[in-house]
Amino acid sequence: MYNIKNFKNNSAIRVLEEKKAYSVIEYVRDLSVSPMNAQMVYFANEMNIRKRQLVIEMNQSKVVTQAGSMQWLVGDIKATTGIKGVGDFLGKALKSTVTKESAIKPEYVELPGWSVDMTKMQSENEFPEEFNALLSFVEEELGVPIKIVSVGPDRAQTIIR
Repeated sequence: MYNIKNFKNNSAIRVLEEKKAYSVIEYVRDLSVSPMNAQMVYFANEMNIRKRQLVIEMNQSKVVTQAGSMQWLVGDIKATTGIKGVGDFLGKALKSTVTKESAIKPEYVELPGWSVDMTKMQSENEFPEEFNALLSFVEEELGVPIKIVSVGPDRAQTIIR
């Protein structure tokens, strides 16, 4: 098991709230800046827009992850694909200081959910169309093919694509 001792205890991160095994952290300084997004990160920082993350401490807590947790998914999936508002960024940044509205907004793609028990499936031909659409979306966004899909905790529930 890995234990990162300086994850929350450093000057780049502020813990906003903690309840039992859950912590909400905010990145005071974004250390993942590249030359491609440096300008956007700079202005986001100037507008007090910060990245936040939910951290779940799983050791010695009652939090359990379930293999195949997406086997039943009713409702739509919203996935962020980028940000709106980068064009005319300076003008929008000035306007947002007056209106208190964020100049940058996430762009979402909505994918339909499915209500089929996938735990008994033995090949990708049995996957619901909606699940195949999700797989295609993730592959396209990441630029990497998904070769293995698990539909449950047992080794027999692993499907090679």
